[in-house]
Amino acid sequence: MDKTERETFVRNNLLNESQIIYAANDIKYLEKLKNRQEEMSLKLNLTETIRLEMELIPYLGDMELTGLLVDKDKWNKYIEINKNNLKEISDKIKDELYKLQRNFKIIDKNTINSKHDINQLELFSDEDHDRNLVNKVYISSSNQMLKILNKLGVYIESTKSELLQKFILDNPQHKTKDLIELLLKYRKYSKFVSTYGDSFLNSINKTTKRLHSNISQCSTDTGRISSKSYSKNEGVNLQNIPADNDLRHCFISRQGYKIITIDYSQQEITLAASQSQDPLLLAACNNNIDLHTELATISYRIITKDPNFVINKEIRTKHKRVVFGLFYGAGAKRISEVLNIDNKTALEVYSALMEKLSEFNKYQENIKKALKEDYIVRDHSYTNRMKFFHQLLNKEMELYEAEKQACNFPIQSSGASMIKKAIIECGKYIKNNNLDCRILFTVHDELLFESKEEIANDVANDLKNIMEKVGLLFLNNVAIKASVTIDEFWTK
Repeated sequence: MDKTERETFVRNNLLNESQIIYAANDIKYLEKLKNRQEEMSLKLNLTETIRLEMELIPYLGDMELTGLLVDKDKWNKYIEINKNNLKEISDKIKDELYKLQRNFKIIDKNTINSKHDINQLELFSDEDHDRNLVNKVYISSSNQMLKILNKLGVYIESTKSELLQKFILDNPQHKTKDLIELLLKYRKYSKFVSTYGDSFLNSINKTTKRLHSNISQCSTDTGRISSKSYSKNEGVNLQNIPADNDLRHCFISRQGYKIITIDYSQQEITLAASQSQDPLLLAACNNNIDLHTELATISYRIITKDPNFVINKEIRTKHKRVVFGLFYGAGAKRISEVLNIDNKTALEVYSALMEKLSEFNKYQENIKKALKEDYIVRDHSYTNRMKFFHQLLNKEMELYEAEKQACNFPIQSSGASMIKKAIIECGKYIKNNNLDCRILFTVHDELLFESKEEIANDVANDLKNIMEKVGLLFLNNVAIKASVTIDEFWTK
């Protein structure tokens, strides 16, 4: 259908004959398409998924229109602190480079790509010459830093953070350790300042004086709600705001109101327990067994070859990444990278963990079997969302990658549907009771509300109960808890 006529429509003008014909043709097949889609949804058993997504639309629309209020003064002060930190680390890097330059002569015209500047520097003394060479180095240049590191014996293919981290873990006494650690800190602050610095607040809407986000309910394979800007200078990705209270506290309530933050506790573990019915996972949820301590102990007794090894808080925290990796289909390679151990030991750890989580292991093997037979994986929640692996069918994806995505899908998808259903039910509660409260935003397993101060405690308790009740729709033999905070700002 030729779309040229569409460009002639002007608001408030009467339609001419050609425009009327275009409009009629534009809707000519809509009912047939709707009927066909309904047939397909029944055939694919996706009726509940579609009903959920359709019910969600007005609530996401309200969230987009509402946006978040920002304390600009507090925001700018925090950004300024990070800019100062960035400058301080930059100076430390230059000092470290100067020490290395004095000892190893690592910077020359090929490093900084400027023959003319080098010739000018020949006029200075050796000490000044080295200092000026260092000042010519552009720390943010991956190419320059790679050349410098190569000259110092760091033979890596790029300066990606994971490669730098692995190098200093493997070589804790290397002469570049201090430089690499500073470089990693520099990148962290540099990214933060460039993302949330001067330009970020320019996206505040001039009419509403709030930050808004383009929210999508169907941009991810798993059904997770996503967020992005509307255009270059309008809207932001609010889901990318770091879980940093110094920053999140800058998102504030209106005067006389409170921010209520409610998030599902251990949603991924709870869903994994429900889906697999693994005894240890169920015990972790129902009997307060410390899953992370138990599994980390197994791993580190293999790594250390000490049958009595007792883990500490730092090791437990680090090992969490291994556990969540298992939930999403990661194997021994991931364990090797996270714990910095050789592949053989990592394979031993992986086998021991999967033996401990035997029912969970069977559950994942069944997912992989279904993937290879039907190229389809479902989340087996009441919405029964599905993912079709057409790339695997067309041999455009490696099997191991498809298996990882397939193992990841049921937990991520069920979690996404759970929070969507929670938004709907919380929205109904607010509307039906005519409450001075509104849903502001969602980040994965977390919902933000703004409520009139005098009703905030009661409303928060009701919303918490609603979210926990919604959770039961997606769970079997296990319940889920939601935690609440009430303040004048967003708290994680």
